[in-house]
Amino acid sequence: MKVSYNWLKDYVSFDQSPEQVAEILTLTGLEVEEIHKVGSDLTGVVVGRVTACDQHPNADRLKLCRVDVGEAEPLQIVCGAPNVDVDQKVLVATIGTELPVSLPDGSPLVIRKSKIRGEVSLGMICAEDELGLGDDHAGIMVLNPEAEVGASASSVVNTNIDFIFEIGLTPNRPDASCHLGVARDLAAVLNKHLKKPFKTLSNPDNAVTDHPDISITIADTDKCHRYVGILVTDVKVGPSPDWLSSRLKSIGLRPINNIVDATNYVLHELGQPLHAFDYNLVSEKKIEVKAFDKERSFITLDEVERKVPAGSLFICDGTKPVAIAGIMGGLNSEINDDTKNVLIESAYFEPVGIRKTSKLLNLQTDSSYRFERGIDPNITYAAAHRCATIIRDIAGGKIQAKYVDVHPVKTEPRKVTLRLKRLNKLLGTSFMINQAVSVLRALEFEVKKSSSDEMICTVPTFRPDVTDEIDLIEEVARIYDYNKIPNPDYIHIPRPEVLPFREQFLTRLREVARSLDFREIYANSLLHENTATAFAQDTDLIKTLNPISKDTAVLRPSLIPGLLKAAGYNFNRGAKSVRFFEIGNTFKKGNPGTWHNGIIEETWMMLGLGGLRREEFWFHKEEPYTIFDLRSAVEVLLGSIHLNKNIVTKKISDHELGLYYENKFIGSIAEVEKKTRDYFDVSAPLFVATLCVSDMLELAKNLPPMVYKPVPKFPGIDFDLALQVSSNIDAGDLEQTIRSVAGSRLTSISTFDVFEGKSLGSGQKSIAFRLKFIDEMKTLTIKDVDSIITKVVRKLSDSYGAKLRS
Repeated sequence: MKVSYNWLKDYVSFDQSPEQVAEILTLTGLEVEEIHKVGSDLTGVVVGRVTACDQHPNADRLKLCRVDVGEAEPLQIVCGAPNVDVDQKVLVATIGTELPVSLPDGSPLVIRKSKIRGEVSLGMICAEDELGLGDDHAGIMVLNPEAEVGASASSVVNTNIDFIFEIGLTPNRPDASCHLGVARDLAAVLNKHLKKPFKTLSNPDNAVTDHPDISITIADTDKCHRYVGILVTDVKVGPSPDWLSSRLKSIGLRPINNIVDATNYVLHELGQPLHAFDYNLVSEKKIEVKAFDKERSFITLDEVERKVPAGSLFICDGTKPVAIAGIMGGLNSEINDDTKNVLIESAYFEPVGIRKTSKLLNLQTDSSYRFERGIDPNITYAAAHRCATIIRDIAGGKIQAKYVDVHPVKTEPRKVTLRLKRLNKLLGTSFMINQAVSVLRALEFEVKKSSSDEMICTVPTFRPDVTDEIDLIEEVARIYDYNKIPNPDYIHIPRPEVLPFREQFLTRLREVARSLDFREIYANSLLHENTATAFAQDTDLIKTLNPISKDTAVLRPSLIPGLLKAAGYNFNRGAKSVRFFEIGNTFKKGNPGTWHNGIIEETWMMLGLGGLRREEFWFHKEEPYTIFDLRSAVEVLLGSIHLNKNIVTKKISDHELGLYYENKFIGSIAEVEKKTRDYFDVSAPLFVATLCVSDMLELAKNLPPMVYKPVPKFPGIDFDLALQVSSNIDAGDLEQTIRSVAGSRLTSISTFDVFEGKSLGSGQKSIAFRLKFIDEMKTLTIKDVDSIITKVVRKLSDSYGAKLRS
């Protein structure tokens, strides 16, 4: 949000520099992210008198002028302005001057000695737009004849120098979405008087609900709590005066005309969005605030036809919609050059409805920005009357004394009790009650002391964020200045509570994944429906009721789309490899639900890698990642949480291996299919493991406590076992059987060779396992191991038809 330094001075008298003001505002919670200087002091631009003005000898449309700028000799300047003449007082940019305008390439315009059509030019006689003082380029600026030759430009014209604060406004501070709100905080810190641009919030003597010239009704009172209409007649539409247009330009707004500019000015002054209708274009002199139960086509002021969804609130006249409430007016009732009578709208629209319509239309305006956050429901009349007064002053016309105020839903100020003892205890201060009262009253809280330690505060309606005692304490602290709060003699640092087992478990998973050189990603939990259906059945998807866009219409059924998007983004920007992991929730339909009936929400962990494990170098070739690189990482991860010993892999498909813990499915390791990679624009092979953290968490809880085991005193023995089996038998099944038969002396097993060839016969393969045996009580011999191997081979032969290879 943009706030003008000069504009703030209309409401608070201060002499702090822009940098000091920025620091004050930031300390109050209105963080100033940047300060921009606008305008120029026009250094190098001086007052000159045209002493001669002759036709350029080589150009019909140029003049050869001599201009006295107070130096020894007049300057020769070539000028193309049609209105330049002898004895005029003009503004001259001398050699070396940098003007506040840019060339087509974006560089600043710097005045240099030049030759124009063969004649030397030693400066430039300036037009208004070339000095950043306006938009007029019809001719040069002609000054008052009394202007002193040689005087600086800043002494004779308003250079409009200002400083613009870019404030990162948090959603809980709608009161600060305007200059008056920011000035209120500034005045409170500086202990200055706040000068408001209005005298009263209401004028009940002139408020009516039945007006002879305009009828206003609210059909949907749950969406519109108040609507004020003021008529200004016999106006003259035209350009805004300089003070108004320069104010709007300073905060990045384009002046349109005096009527519309007045509404925009008040919006940024008071935070109340307004709209001006051409009263003569309002059919039947009737305004009705209502929603339609069907989609409506409507052409807004930006000349775009929009499909407005059912349920959206409209402002309608007697025959048609004339504005989308709280967002943008319609082209059919806009202010134009022929407008004579103006109806000013000032209303309070319920924030949720405005936010919903704005998101569905993908249209955010200055008005919707404020309505979405919640404006002051009690400033409605004051803002409308302020706007009407400005219009009267700059466009003529007459404000009708009676105005319409339809107010079906009234907002009463909230009362909150503040205890001084509680305030001082939390802040570590020793405030007296009058100090706290003074701060709160500076912020326009009504404060009544109920005892020596307690005060009852009436919260102004422009502060919907203040609901509890702690909020009042924060108000006192931020205005008093956190830096002034004394440090205690000692700081008691409480011992942090032990994290719940779930948090410790997730932290362990993250630490191990990072140690394996995986980088954590955070992907959006909302997907496009077409993307989601690639990873789950349509009947299992959880669809959102009011998606912001089609790309965020479905809750993710899997973490894999996030990996694919991140991998595609990195590969397409030159990355040679990716190693990502994510821990997050997935969603699918099912009963009973996890938290809500019909919705199963589970926590999963995803690890993915792809691309090159090792890039080409002079002494080795490039090596791509394989699924075994990922499998080894998964084994380390499961080992870190002590779930690796009972894990068995089973083939699910040609591209996927299932991971089972005592016959319970806990995840899988797979190669992403090419058609899926192509959908996400991923060219390199990609491998992904998904682990159900919810299930692993329950398994880990039930594991017996880990007991320290000393390093074995006796050496182990390795035994290589080569088996010939049918080609359709998985190594994982053989491994599981070996573990179950070999007993506790078998400490590890790994597959080190797989062979298929003519020597084995058709449909046969050889799988070689390396088994490691250790006995904690003695040194094993080959005889001890042979008896175990005999049992293993017999079992494998009976179960799988395996044959021992010599």
